[in-house]
Amino acid sequence: MLITIPLFSAVQFFQSYYFIRHTFRGAVTYDFFVAWSFHPLETITYIYPKFFGLIEGTYWGHSQFWLHSNYFGVIPILLAFVALFFLIKEKKVLFFTILAAIVLFLSYGGSNPLYKLLYHLPVISGFRNPARWLAFFAFSVITLAGIGFDFLLNYVNKNGKEAELKNYKIFKKI
Repeated sequence: MLITIPLFSAVQFFQSYYFIRHTFRGAVTYDFFVAWSFHPLETITYIYPKFFGLIEGTYWGHSQFWLHSNYFGVIPILLAFVALFFLIKEKKVLFFTILAAIVLFLSYGGSNPLYKLLYHLPVISGFRNPARWLAFFAFSVITLAGIGFDFLLNYVNKNGKEAELKNYKIFKKI
């Protein structure tokens, strides 16, 4: 996997590397590169989507106003925590947890001090909108929610009765 993925993506990378020299993106500024960064405080909208206001002129947040919400819902967030709480030692749960943390950190763009390192990488420096990393964040959290749901479903079905698992009663009430 470590060899085949770079080989398959090399076709696109080298074409982009050649093409970017012939466009305005070949010499973009850092301000252009971090345009549309996701401000760290905007992470609150995953729990409470109306925290920074709405489109009717009440928006007071730090990022540019977007016409979408990053809200997952309470149930997927709780199911993702089930996966984290009960299955954190499994490789896939650990992978998606680390992926979610990394891409959320990358989506902060200009607010992230390490993001400046990406600005010096060829091809990547021609792109803007660090908030696009949030698609991978959503994918990771939703995958964790699915793993958490599968765990709860299998655990209850395996026992054939109410589970006596430590801390299971917290999630049973929902």
